[in-house]
Amino acid sequence: MSHSVVSLFSGVGGFDYGFEQAGYETVFQCEIDERCRSVLRRHFPTADQWGDITTLTGEHIVTTLAARGKTPDVIIWGSPCQDLSVAGKGAGLAGARSGLYHEGIRIITEIRKATNNEYPRISVWENVAGALSSNAGADFGQVIDTLAESGALVIEWRLLDAQYFGIPQRRRRVFVVAVFDPAAAERCAEPLLPVTEGVRRDTATSGTAWQETTCDPVSSLDSESE
Repeated sequence: MSHSVVSLFSGVGGFDYGFEQAGYETVFQCEIDERCRSVLRRHFPTADQWGDITTLTGEHIVTTLAARGKTPDVIIWGSPCQDLSVAGKGAGLAGARSGLYHEGIRIITEIRKATNNEYPRISVWENVAGALSSNAGADFGQVIDTLAESGALVIEWRLLDAQYFGIPQRRRRVFVVAVFDPAAAERCAEPLLPVTEGVRRDTATSGTAWQETTCDPVSSLDSESE
């Protein structure tokens, strides 16, 4: 079974391509740069497209995909990094560019509302390593908090370096995986990566109670179709 991917801040589709190589299907892309969208149209001809994320709604994504018999299973997004980068001016998530992170959270929240909290089942957010230290860590704390507030039950993150994955350059990026689907969250028994950091929301107590956890969301999704 192929799971559907909605891509936000798509660029030229590098993130999307990686998921397609893993067996996913890119069904919707949002990218404001027309030159990038021309590349996306060439390489992902069956995906619906949108330009400005500030005018996109979760309801539109759900309706568009439903007309094609698709669902927004997974959201992948790498919101602008300029204000989070150590080379930037330190504006962080309050900056005009990196602040677009909140548009991604809005889209996720709207999709959940439009689908009675059934979708998305997983979100994967990627950004520069500076996201971890921006504003003394407060910005990354905000990332985790907003994902939890939008309904994520399992949240894990890991700083990965491209040089250890067959790329001849040092390119460090932080990846945050959030699992919204309760059944998938319960099946998260194996680590997403050999060493990882993460938290699980304890829904049996207060919304602020957390404990360490590990998760393999891809295996969790695939087990439903076995």
